[in-house]
Amino acid sequence: MLRAILLASALCGAVAPAYAESSAKDVQVALRSLRFLTAKPTPPVQVAVVHAPDNAESRRDAAVLMEAMSSGKVSGTPVVARLVDVSSLDSLSGAAVAFVTAGLDAQQNAIFGAAKALGILSISTQSACAEAGHCVMAVQAEPKVRIVVNAMAAKASGIDFEPTFRMMISEI
Repeated sequence: MLRAILLASALCGAVAPAYAESSAKDVQVALRSLRFLTAKPTPPVQVAVVHAPDNAESRRDAAVLMEAMSSGKVSGTPVVARLVDVSSLDSLSGAAVAFVTAGLDAQQNAIFGAAKALGILSISTQSACAEAGHCVMAVQAEPKVRIVVNAMAAKASGIDFEPTFRMMISEI
C-alpha cells in the first residue's frame, strides 16, 4: 500500500522528492534505447534493479523502477525485472541491463565494475553516474528526453550503439 501511495504521489507531483526519482517514462526511454545497441539483447530482456534494502532513497527508487516494469513489457520490449542487492553484485549474472537506483553514490563504482565485467549495460536516472563514468548511460525523460552516454564506460563494458543513436544523444 505504501509503495502504491509513494508511486502515485511521485507520478502526480504531489510530493517533491529530495532526489531525482526515476519514473516510468525514464524506464520507457531507457529500454527503447536498447533497439540501438549493435548487439541487441535477446527477449525477454533481463533487467537487474540494483538497490540497497537499508537505504530508503534506493528502496523508493527501486519500487518505482520495478512497478514500471511489472507488466512484463515496456515500450513493446518484453522484460523480466528482478531486484539485486548491492551487497550481492555477483547476482547481476544473466542480466542485460543493470538499473542503478538513486542513493547509491558510494557504491556506483563497484556496481559499474561488476556490470562492466559481465558486459552489462548500466543505466541510471542520475546524470552524475554517467558523468563520473560509473554508468554507461543516464536517462531523464522529464522535462524533455535527455540521454547521456559515457563513451569510455561504454567501451570498457563492451557496449556499442548504432551511429544513428549517437546523433540523438549527448556522448561524453
